[in-house]
Amino acid sequence: MMAIRRRRRPLRRDRAARWSNMLRGAAVAVAALGLVASLLIARGWQTTVSRQRDERLDRTAASRTAAITGALATYENALQAARSLWLASDSVNRAEFSSFARSLNLGDRYPGLQGIGWRTVVTDDQAAGFVARTRRDGEPGFTIKPPGRRPVYYSPSTATRGSRSARRWAPTPGPSPASWPRSSRPATPARPP
Repeated sequence: MMAIRRRRRPLRRDRAARWSNMLRGAAVAVAALGLVASLLIARGWQTTVSRQRDERLDRTAASRTAAITGALATYENALQAARSLWLASDSVNRAEFSSFARSLNLGDRYPGLQGIGWRTVVTDDQAAGFVARTRRDGEPGFTIKPPGRRPVYYSPSTATRGSRSARRWAPTPGPSPASWPRSSRPATPARPP
């Protein structure tokens, strides 16, 4: 009997060891499978979050682009109206332009527009007459700034300010005469040989 018992004990130990190894292997397989599944789920989740973020950014950019395009079209309409005033008349004086600008109601209808006006291109030989004419039109203290002689002056003839929230309107230097269309360039006298 003792021999039988000894045979059974090793069988039980082998069986227990096999079950223990199988359970250990199954635990490792489940852990590995869980790790792989977790990685795949995390990667899919990250892809979904990135795609949603990109779509939201695209929608926001498109919305803002449309808003800016609409606002620029509105302001361009104000400038086209000023152009139409010039095309419809042989000449526009300061009073006519001021009346036109007031009728645009810049502060309410065009809140981002800093002002509207025009520049007059004046050559050096026309400067004295231009200053006198501007002073007669209602600007008694008008002078061309900065002082000094130049071949061409770019003088703001009038500027009507827009909304109070817009920054202070300040004229900027005009383009060089070389960039003007030929029809608007000042005539240069012929030089003797």
